[in-house]
Amino acid sequence: MVTRLFRGFFARITRFYISIFYLFSKKYDKEFDEDLWVTEIPHKFNSLQKQYMFFHHSFWNKMPVFVQEHRFYFRKEQRGFGEDAFHSMWYELLRGFRPKQLLEIGVYRGQVISME
Repeated sequence: MVTRLFRGFFARITRFYISIFYLFSKKYDKEFDEDLWVTEIPHKFNSLQKQYMFFHHSFWNKMPVFVQEHRFYFRKEQRGFGEDAFHSMWYELLRGFRPKQLLEIGVYRGQVISME
């Protein structure tokens, strides 16, 4: 019984910590405020965590409003899954390479392909 109470309490604290971290991660960060070509990002930010934070920062501080609205539509009522940073990454890839045709394998409600 005590173990179950401890797990429940720990889960609540973890969720609270994640929500606070997420709230503060939306704020402007000068380190990530750069206009980089998609292929330059791994050279500028060596770790995957920094690359993720670059795209997360881009989503909240640099993306056009229609990209944010697109993401919010899919987040609403769990119409799609993924993260804000991935939405920013896909936008930058599509904007940078401008494909004439696009094949999305493993489509789940067309979240990526509907961005183009």
